[in-house]
Amino acid sequence: HVENFIKGITPGKKFFQGMTYGIVFLIVIACAVAFGKQLQAGETGIYVDSKSYPLQFVDYLRRSGLRGNMINPFNWGEFLIAQTYPAIRVSIDGRYETVYPKDVVDRNIALYKYPSADNPLLHSPNADFIVIETGDNKLKTLLAKTAHWTLIYSDPIATFYAKTGHPATRRTAGPEMASIQNIPKNVPFRLHTSLIEYLQD
Repeated sequence: HVENFIKGITPGKKFFQGMTYGIVFLIVIACAVAFGKQLQAGETGIYVDSKSYPLQFVDYLRRSGLRGNMINPFNWGEFLIAQTYPAIRVSIDGRYETVYPKDVVDRNIALYKYPSADNPLLHSPNADFIVIETGDNKLKTLLAKTAHWTLIYSDPIATFYAKTGHPATRRTAGPEMASIQNIPKNVPFRLHTSLIEYLQD
């Protein structure tokens, strides 16, 4: 395709064909060098939008040093694994058909789609935290009415609860515990593929 394109714009002029080939070659080399530098720096990955993924929340988790098992929305699972494992263990992610028991998957999906105080996940002794989308008013209202969970963090994307009695609920509220309103607009966040680690158990 490149050869046909070059011939099309420089018919019968070998000099210009050769020069054009040389320019294309230099561009390819420059791209390869730039990508190689990214590999050496560990900067390869994909970008996620700060308006769709809980970037500020992840930063809060890292700074807080919290560890434990977290109930989370399905669409945030892989992102949370990549950014917080092994400190935080998620309840579901994109490998749900191959890793998680069907009853766990069904309960997780049901909790976020049809919030109910009877959902077993909310009463699981193994769950330490739960994170929801801040705009999920139904689940937010449900959690506000239950004594099992205590709100400890909220920003425009994510709202985070710890099980009542967990050490996280006894911390003195500081800047990292308060609602963060100044989220950068349209600033992508690099998800390093080198950080992705799958659950080991």
